Amino acid sequence: MMPIISYMVVALIGITVATPLPNRVIDLQDWALAIPTPSAEIKQPTLDRYSSQFLKPNFLLNGVQFTAPTDGTAQPGSSFPRTELRHIPTWNNSVGTHRIQIIGSVDILPEAFPSLVIAQVHDADRYVVIVQVIGPRIFVKVDDREVGVLDDNYQRGQIFTLTVTAASEEIVVTYNDKPPVVALTPCNGCYFKAGAYLQSRTTTPNDVGQVTIYQLKAGQTQ
Repeated sequence: MMPIISYMVVALIGITVATPLPNRVIDLQDWALAIPTPSAEIKQPTLDRYSSQFLKPNFLLNGVQFTAPTDGTAQPGSSFPRTELRHIPTWNNSVGTHRIQIIGSVDILPEAFPSLVIAQVHDADRYVVIVQVIGPRIFVKVDDREVGVLDDNYQRGQIFTLTVTAASEEIVVTYNDKPPVVALTPCNGCYFKAGAYLQSRTTTPNDVGQVTIYQLKAGQTQ
């Protein structure tokens, strides 16, 4: 009879061998990925085959971990490291309804500055709306101003549902069953972003921010 420990080793090996690529866990078809290295943005079809320390399935294989180290490289146009998806289609919020829904969790915040951005609406030049975490708070910012709090006592690892809807020159952010935060702002040439975008950069090794996304949907709904 094979010892119990051997069964455990075989099981773990089986999990390792069977680990799917991130695109088999969440749909990455219409996305590109920025990672905290000097590499260029990873686009399709390369992203379909991509997995690394920055983007990989979690242990249970039911979500994808986005990990960004504070000593990573900041991509052109940004000041801080990120492992973040960019939705390829662009739109303006005076035509149709555009929506992103994220079921996810914030698992690790950097020690140096415990903050990261988990979702954005961006235009060609800068962010329009961001959803940011600092410590136990999750809130919405527009033009560098906090315009609404989504959660003032967030516990790391807690799974949430976040939806950002853009229509009729408004951007509406909903979080679980909390009241929505509404930003009255026109948006042209805009697109969604999701993942782990740090708000600091240090030389501290092994200091990271990490977000897990379990479900991701984005696109025009009408």
